[in-house]
Amino acid sequence: MNTQSTITHLRQITQLKLVSGAAEFGALFDSIQTAPAAFVIESVTEPGESLTCGQVLQEVKTTITVMIAVTTSRDSTGAASNQDLDTIRSLIRAKLLGWSPEAGALGYSLGVGRLMTYRPGLMWWSDTYHTTNTIKSV
Repeated sequence: MNTQSTITHLRQITQLKLVSGAAEFGALFDSIQTAPAAFVIESVTEPGESLTCGQVLQEVKTTITVMIAVTTSRDSTGAASNQDLDTIRSLIRAKLLGWSPEAGALGYSLGVGRLMTYRPGLMWWSDTYHTTNTIKSV
């Protein structure tokens, strides 16, 4: 699956200062200066068994991970950064739930979310989203 359509779709969220993909995430993880930011990465592809004999017809479940960076310097307790994270996660969820990233694919459903790292000045969170499409041999 091409994640570019999802990146483009999330760029409509004006509160995000940066929305990009895997290459930029790898380059900016330790030194990001622009937050809040979101990075879309295809993280898992799970093909099922072929549904037919002869011609291949498979359902493929794809998981994307949306890595979210928010700053933590607005207050000493972290309450403001948690509120900022909740706001950004809600905006992303509203954009992705039920939206199909490509023709023939099911709309995204929400998967697991988790704190990736929390350090002075920056918090990274990841949420996963799942979609399924069908592929076939020609």
